[in-house]
Amino acid sequence: MTQAQADLADPLSAEQRRWWLLNRMAPGYPGTVAARYRLTGSVDVTAVQRRLTSLSAEQEALRSVFVEVASRPVRLVLPVADLSLRSVDLSGVPDPEAEAAELTAGSAAEPFDVRYGPLLRVTLLRMGAAEWTLFLVAHRLVADAASLDTVAACLAGTARTPQQTLSQTLQAHRESSSAAAREAEAAGLGDLLARPAAREIPGPRPRPEVKRHERSVEILEMPYAPSADRLDAQECRDRTVAAWLAVLMRYQAADAAQCGVHVEGAGRPAGLVGPLDDIRPVRVDLPDGGDMGELLALARRALDSARSAVPFARLLELRPPARDVSRTPYVQTTLRVADARTPLASESGCALVTRPTEVSSGEHDIDLTVWFQPGLVSLQFDYDTNLYTADDVWSVGSSLMAVLEPLLLGDARATAAVAELPLLAGPDAMVSCGRGDPHPLPDDTLVDLVAARAEDPDCAGRIAVRRGAQRLSYRDLWRRAGAIAAALQERGVARGDRVAVCLGRDPDAVAAQLAVLRCGAAFVPVDPHHPADRVHYLVTDSGAGSALVRETDAVPLPAGVTRLRLEEIEDQDRTPAAVPLSPHDAAYVIYTSGSTGHPKGVLVQHRSAVNNICWRRRTWDVGEEDRVLHNHPLSFDPSVWAVYWTLSAGASIVLATEDELDDPAALLRLIRDEGVTVIGGVPSLLGLLVEHPAAGEATKVRLLLSGAEPLEPALVRRAREVWPAQVANLYGPTEATIDATAHVTGPVSGDTVPIGSPIDNVHVHVLDVHLRPLPDMVPGEIMIGGAGVAVGYLGRPAVTAARFLPDPYGDPGARLYRTGDLGRRLPDGQIEFLGRVDDQVKIRGHRVEPHEIEAALAGCPQVAAAAVVPLDAGTQDAGLAAAIVRPAGAADDGVSDRQTAAQVREALRERLPAYLVPDTLLVVEELPRTHTGKIDRRRLTTRFRESARHDVPVRTTARTPVEEAVAEDFCRVLGTEDIDVHADFFTSGGTSLMLARLATLLQTRHAVDIPLHEFFRVPTVAGVAEIIETYGRGGLAAVLGRQHAATLEKDGSLDPSVRPDGLPHADWQHPGRILLTGATGYLGLHLLEELLRRTDAEIVCLCRADDEEHARERLRQGFAEYEIDAAHLLHRVRCVVGDLAQDRFGLDRAVWEELAATADVIYHNGALVNFVYPYSALKAPNVGGTQQVLELACTTRLKAVHYVSTIDTLLATHTPRPFPEDGTPLRSAVHVPAGYTGSKWVAEKVVDVARQRGIPVTIFRPGLILGHTRTGATQPTDYLLVAFRGYLPMAVLPDYPRIFDTVPVDYVASSIVHISLDSRAPGGFYHLFNPAPVTLRTFCDWLREYGYRFDIVPFEEGRRRALETGPGHPLYPILPLIRDAEAEPHRALDPQHMDELEPARECANTLRLLEGSGIECPPASRADAFGVMDYLVRTGFLPRPDDASASADTVLETS
Repeated sequence: MTQAQADLADPLSAEQRRWWLLNRMAPGYPGTVAARYRLTGSVDVTAVQRRLTSLSAEQEALRSVFVEVASRPVRLVLPVADLSLRSVDLSGVPDPEAEAAELTAGSAAEPFDVRYGPLLRVTLLRMGAAEWTLFLVAHRLVADAASLDTVAACLAGTARTPQQTLSQTLQAHRESSSAAAREAEAAGLGDLLARPAAREIPGPRPRPEVKRHERSVEILEMPYAPSADRLDAQECRDRTVAAWLAVLMRYQAADAAQCGVHVEGAGRPAGLVGPLDDIRPVRVDLPDGGDMGELLALARRALDSARSAVPFARLLELRPPARDVSRTPYVQTTLRVADARTPLASESGCALVTRPTEVSSGEHDIDLTVWFQPGLVSLQFDYDTNLYTADDVWSVGSSLMAVLEPLLLGDARATAAVAELPLLAGPDAMVSCGRGDPHPLPDDTLVDLVAARAEDPDCAGRIAVRRGAQRLSYRDLWRRAGAIAAALQERGVARGDRVAVCLGRDPDAVAAQLAVLRCGAAFVPVDPHHPADRVHYLVTDSGAGSALVRETDAVPLPAGVTRLRLEEIEDQDRTPAAVPLSPHDAAYVIYTSGSTGHPKGVLVQHRSAVNNICWRRRTWDVGEEDRVLHNHPLSFDPSVWAVYWTLSAGASIVLATEDELDDPAALLRLIRDEGVTVIGGVPSLLGLLVEHPAAGEATKVRLLLSGAEPLEPALVRRAREVWPAQVANLYGPTEATIDATAHVTGPVSGDTVPIGSPIDNVHVHVLDVHLRPLPDMVPGEIMIGGAGVAVGYLGRPAVTAARFLPDPYGDPGARLYRTGDLGRRLPDGQIEFLGRVDDQVKIRGHRVEPHEIEAALAGCPQVAAAAVVPLDAGTQDAGLAAAIVRPAGAADDGVSDRQTAAQVREALRERLPAYLVPDTLLVVEELPRTHTGKIDRRRLTTRFRESARHDVPVRTTARTPVEEAVAEDFCRVLGTEDIDVHADFFTSGGTSLMLARLATLLQTRHAVDIPLHEFFRVPTVAGVAEIIETYGRGGLAAVLGRQHAATLEKDGSLDPSVRPDGLPHADWQHPGRILLTGATGYLGLHLLEELLRRTDAEIVCLCRADDEEHARERLRQGFAEYEIDAAHLLHRVRCVVGDLAQDRFGLDRAVWEELAATADVIYHNGALVNFVYPYSALKAPNVGGTQQVLELACTTRLKAVHYVSTIDTLLATHTPRPFPEDGTPLRSAVHVPAGYTGSKWVAEKVVDVARQRGIPVTIFRPGLILGHTRTGATQPTDYLLVAFRGYLPMAVLPDYPRIFDTVPVDYVASSIVHISLDSRAPGGFYHLFNPAPVTLRTFCDWLREYGYRFDIVPFEEGRRRALETGPGHPLYPILPLIRDAEAEPHRALDPQHMDELEPARECANTLRLLEGSGIECPPASRADAFGVMDYLVRTGFLPRPDDASASADTVLETS
């Protein structure tokens, strides 16, 4: 097409330009709209086809195709379009609905080619005598939901002739949307939508960095009373929108919400087909305490606003939001209300009714369609499966139903405050989720727990407390406590009294607490070094009549308080009078900060403390060999577990001194020298410890307990790198006795670590203001009941009554503690901490939780610790301020504090909405802390006010010739005179189309072939210049890499003639004849065994051999080599001599035609496996062979093809974990290497093309196949085994950090055959990975345990040794692989990121079809490794360990 002809073509509308760009940027992006209809009555299929032909002639949209001319997309209207009707009679099949679902899903999944059309697909399914299903799917470039209704009505016989063509309508839209007034409206709307609001439903999974397009559909139904039918369509829409906005608000605890609402395009002519419907962004800001009536009125106003009527696609062009490739712009959820209460058509003897469809055609996090049908409302959730599960969606749907139902019925609940709306119809399920495991509460007290150890002859002599050179045995501790208790009793201390323990950190402090308890009194820990006024207040307020002190501390005590100096108590055996203690007696009073400024004393009973200690003992096996660090202030309730858990377990308390608490280096020395095994502390302290250079010297640490502050995933990962320790996150206010929840961390991902689920005998609920349970993921207040709830606040009945409420979910008389903490329950029952209810601040109209920003800051490499506080909260000047601490040694990197702040701000902008980026960033040496180790936010706020150091953006000009050239092109496209090199292209006014033009300019000027998506990575002058320089430095290698990728993508094609159309189907589930390729290989032989055992078919094996007898002998030898007991079944095997690389496999035409006519199924397992050959040498057998397999499958009759691919398809494309079980890795060949892996990627691409054409294929991707669960048999040609045999005489192995994802061959073979025989299998991808892989280092440890002797050396040292070997050495054949191997693993195989593996999700398709089969992959184990070694020794591939050691010794002596 010439430029002149292009000028005559139709330009695209804004909406079409958006879809065209998405189609270009992501060829796999669906971009479709689908609809399902029910037809009842008499249907003439021939008449329907005639109407379809007439409709295509009448509607130019159905004859439109789209091409790019002179860098500009245009629409061409063809004279005719070949629109065909696919009609299938399902009335005789057993389950027509299931068959219909499969057919419609296949129709929707087949991609459209927008260059050639047609862009509409019509399927008519006969379900019964007078029941039909009509299914339509179209590309969004030509149609929308209303268009499909028009098409369906016309096909049903209702003529709808439009009064205007699509070209005329689009032209009118262009003229309207380019008006100056409309542009001003867009600017105002863009500003409004950019403000903070609840836009999404929080999901339990971390959001992928780049949005993916893996989706599913769930449909929920809600019957409603006939009285709701009085509402017209618009009223149904308005009330549904209001209900959805209310749900968004509640799920994000926000007063503002926005979503997209699908509306009919303005000025749309009746009966016109075209992409004319629009998404109207609706935003509502609700005043404090606003009710549903107000919300409904605001929603109506927003829906009717002229500003909201700006076409959404035009809004994105005129006012694009900040670029975020993880989300859709402006709205993350959309809503469409479909009124299906009356038929769309009822002419020609049949009625047409639209119905929900389970076919996905959405693009947002959630695209919700609410269907109003007679007496029924259906909620069709089209959702992103990377963010939500089906259970998540059902929970959200239930909440929407709870809000929507009263709005439709108009009952009293329709006027409730939004913040008080009930979101659950029945709370029982959520309440049960909040209960910890029940265990009988013992009658013991804390005294009994310690006495059991002190009076045990085997334990009495052990060390109970260590401090410096001081050692106190259990016997001595008990005796010392007895002496102090006797002295207290002599001074009148009795059961029920309170005694202040004003002592420093020494063993006597532990003895003193125990002494008070032995008197039946409660101890009140008071720090003697606190200010005199505070000490005086605590002793007075607690009502303590006595105080234990040291003379040297000179503790000021109130008048009337008996002072007992420990120096005056002789260290001798004295037995205090026995006191009958009860578990309900008070054990201690610990003071917490109060909102009034005066601390409040929390009174805790023995039973509550003992419950916590017993839970710890059931959870962690701490015993006599353990040493537990006591690094907590004695007046802080973690001190209780550090003392009494340790003593009850017979372990040893390691008491840190004041100086050691203040010096992480000194504390680490203590941990190292005392052999500490258990450490507890706040994350900020634990972070200082694990980041210290000497942390690795503390080799005994095995348990790390974090609490009192949010725990970040980075700290968990770092702790595991430093110590082989289990890490647990604990949560619990003092009022709940130390801990209420616990989470033992496994693999961590996302930005937060949950606080866990309730501990034994404790109940933890997330409730609303009326104490009603909330659904998963909805924020509410954390409230605690059960055995851990304290008695209350000492001497404060009013405050106690306000915070300790009657427990509506507990036993009679039970109480519920209102924590004031905000949290939400995750779908797995864990609770996520969100901050304090009273920490919430409003910043520019939005509630902000500082913890969310702190979590983001923790993920910045420039930040070691951070805290965020609000400034001027509650005023129009409200803002956020963040203090950050740089990592140790960062001061020497030459980067100033101002530069660091700028870097952090930029990093936050990439991860957070603008309103969450702090206005002030201040770099500090350390964060101020309270005496308990928590961050002192009050002092931090004061520091910000005094500092007045606000970072000011610095304008940066181009610094290199490349930056100057790039900046010139930026300005040319943006229409500006200059630009900051760090300014974002999109925030500077750029659009996606402008970026495409910019890319063309840059590619031409700099002569580099850079993919368009590369420019999206860092869309700044500096970022693009760096990309260009990187490509430039790559030189020829970069060019060749791009050419190689282009070659692979070009080769991944299939001749257009290879199609399933019109072919009779072979018997895929009960095959009489099977063709198997690659039968003589390791997996092929096991597949042959499974097929012989699982089917009655004749197996035709395509083999490379001299003749058929030679081929049969190869099979016999293979069975013998791998110890397969199936030779007696070979009479059912026919061997055909052939070669995958040759035309028709080298077969005579007669043999080819015989196979084409008689084979039912093809198992394509064959390939030339060689990791040294180039791609060109492997293309013919591996790619060409696959293409010929598919050609054979579509010759004479349609056969099923089961293709065995490899995990390398995922690894080669750098696909991130969790691996998608679909065709995502096949979208681009960039990064795919040459050689064998490249050939397998292309072959799989070819099979995927066949899949999209409707050929019944399955694609299996196994991991590394190693060993047999029964025999251990494995293929000795495996690269790693060959390397192990070669390195063994050297007694070394190179350090090769990898995830070792191995699967037994019998599991792979049995899974492939079982799945292939399932009627649900065709069209699917199936991963065969290990459910519990190990690291390669762990496998090496097993080899050592087997008896082989070797050292692990750095990889480069191992490479050097290998490259020094010559011909004849076992390593010599694989030297090219060793030479080119990458020492550092891809992230997907990096053991440091094993937490990102999700086998159940990565293998979901496989597990679904294996369910109930008994086929399971065993976790990697030492026993399986030994089995493999036994086999390799048995077959002579490896020497026995003793012989190998002798050989290694000889090598060492001669070297």
